[in-house]
Amino acid sequence: KMTANEGMGMRIDCEIAELSGICKGLSNEMQTQIRRVSDLDQRFWDRQHQLEEDLIKQICDMEHSIQKVPTGMRAVLQAIQEQHKGLARRLQRLETDFGDQHLTHEDTRSEVFSILAWLEGVMEPLSQQIRELPPNRNGEHTN
Repeated sequence: KMTANEGMGMRIDCEIAELSGICKGLSNEMQTQIRRVSDLDQRFWDRQHQLEEDLIKQICDMEHSIQKVPTGMRAVLQAIQEQHKGLARRLQRLETDFGDQHLTHEDTRSEVFSILAWLEGVMEPLSQQIRELPPNRNGEHTN
């Protein structure tokens, strides 16, 4: 019985040693897997943090661009208003020039009619005097 017990004890010791080796191998494999998961978790965390930083930077850039839009629009509006004022001044100047020319034209027209009336007044008596002159040999009135 003793030998059998000793044989069984040795077999148990062998099995314990084998189980101990298996446990140690499993423990090492678990340690390796834990490190891999930890590394993956760290890379995931780093990537997520980098994406958050990139997103925050893009949002800041967009906000900055959006803040520039009203300033640019004010500058464009001011330029358009200045151009509008210039065109309004030019139109007013053209209207004034046209009015002045119209008045000058009216004054000239009035003067021409006055001269024509004066000429008619002068010419009528002369025409009458020429008609009263005796005709020359050709049958025409002499001047």
